[in-house]
This record gives sequence, C-alpha cells and structure tokens, in this order.
Amino acid sequence: MQFVHPTRFAYASQPNDSFHQDMLRGFTHKLNNLLGVIQGFSSLGLMDDNLSPSTAEGLEHIQVATADILRLGERVRGAAGCASPHLQSLDLGNYMRLMQSALEEPFHNGNVPFEIELETELPSIRVDPTRFREVLIEVLTNAADAAREHGGAVLLTICELQADEPANRCVELRVQNDGPALPGGPLERAFDPFQSGKAGHVGLGLTIAAMLCLQMGLEIGLATEAGSTVVRLRCPIA
Repeated sequence: MQFVHPTRFAYASQPNDSFHQDMLRGFTHKLNNLLGVIQGFSSLGLMDDNLSPSTAEGLEHIQVATADILRLGERVRGAAGCASPHLQSLDLGNYMRLMQSALEEPFHNGNVPFEIELETELPSIRVDPTRFREVLIEVLTNAADAAREHGGAVLLTICELQADEPANRCVELRVQNDGPALPGGPLERAFDPFQSGKAGHVGLGLTIAAMLCLQMGLEIGLATEAGSTVVRLRCPIA
C-alpha cells in the first residue's frame, strides 16, 4: 500500500502561538456557558407536564444538539494545541488492556466485528496518554462507521518495527477496515476538515487525529485500495 500523510497542520505544533490558543480557549469557554443556559432552560421546559408532544420533541432535539456541540468543542480544543502535550513513557500492552472497553465501544454500538492483534513484549512508547487515547478513538470511530456502511469488519494490529538505527525504532498501529476504496481525488484531502461524505458526520475525525499526532511527534498515514482502507500510526520508542 502507498501511504499518504497530512501536510497542512504545521500550525498545530507552534506552542508559542498563544494569541490563537487563548482566543480559541476563551471562545469555547464562552460558548460552553451559553450552551449551558440553553441546556438548562430546555431541561426546565421538559419538566412541564402540560407540554404538547411536538414541543417536548423539539426541546429534546435542542438538548441532544447542545450536548453534541459541547463534545465537538472539547474535541477541537484539544486538537488545536490549547495545552502543551505531556509526553511520557507508556506501556502499550497494559494501556490497551485498560482501554479495551472504550476502544470497542464504537463497534458494539454499530454491531461491527472488531479484532485486536497485539504483539507480545512491546517496548514502551513516548506519547501523551490522553492525546493518544483521543487519536485512537477518532481513528477507530471513523473505521467503525466506514465498515458499518458496507457490512465490513475492522482489524487493529500492533507490532514493533525494527530499524538499522536504534533511534528509528517505533511501534506501528494499523487500523484496517473492509469496504470500497475512498472516493477519487487526492487522498491527502481525507485529512482536511469537513471532508466527510457520510450523512450526519462533521468530517473532523482524521483532521483531529492528524493534529494530535503532530503535537506528539507521531506519524499518521492513510492508504486505500479495493476492499480495504488502512490508517497507520507510528509511535517513537520511549
């Protein structure tokens, strides 16, 4: 497979760009406050026993949309580098066992077959555990959605890649989902924001994953061919 890599998110690695970070952090804070008001008053409205069914349904839609906006704000704020990453040594074997239920959730929800093949005695990797979790969630959720649309399955394989130079050793994670190749056009555009062709999707999953990988010094790549799409993560050895 020929992998492509995102090239347009260099701004996410500029920790000194405090103006934009402060602006985004302040914006999401104010937005959350306003959404809290909307959510609170819609909850009060739903407590009225005399509501018509159509009014109650409308208020429930408001609550769902408000919760979705709050979650989206948290995803974007983390990816935009509003806080510096805390890189540390991570035992990937233990980490995957602890995170297994969270990682499997998108597949249980969509009834998509999911399998993990984890090489034994993996070396520790150097990542920010919280950001690394978000990368995995974004990539796996994206794969689960794609596989569900075409009745496919998803396989996550994790192994160590050897190299001539010790400094170039890494652990590779591959997320492969069954389904048709991605639509035509430059494959790199899959990392651009709001590019999803799936109904009801914002189109930020791979964008956020790419930005978080850049902050941690991870390599993320994407390849596709008939019957399979693969997202590859390469993590430096601690």
